[in-house]
Amino acid sequence: MLGWLAKVSASARWTTSVCTGSLLLHTAGVADGRRLATYWGFEDELERRGATVGAGRAVGPGRAGRQQPGVSAGIDMALWLVGQWHSPAHARTTQRYIPVRAGPALPGRRLIPDGGGRRQLARDSARGRRR
Repeated sequence: MLGWLAKVSASARWTTSVCTGSLLLHTAGVADGRRLATYWGFEDELERRGATVGAGRAVGPGRAGRQQPGVSAGIDMALWLVGQWHSPAHARTTQRYIPVRAGPALPGRRLIPDGGGRRQLARDSARGRRR
């Protein structure tokens, strides 16, 4: 698996991980020289293996350098990826369908409007069609 990860990462736009997946990125050599994030219970292990552990909910972005330290932070990363592939507005619309309040995947922007629900979703959808 480590060989496959190294091979596909070489041509990938992004290689990402959630939680302890950064241990795999490091072991495969995909994240050499990059700060990594992992579940707090594995930070010491990652450092023992020679990796530099970054503080915070997200480390990256970078072609082989965006990791999230836990499951809910993985939702943030997924929304960040949607924002990269489509637009920040699309990521905020996507977030409204997730029944968990995620963190700041899009710095400086609120992901969930206060109230608004369907009206806000309809406005965002209409804006997306005009672009």
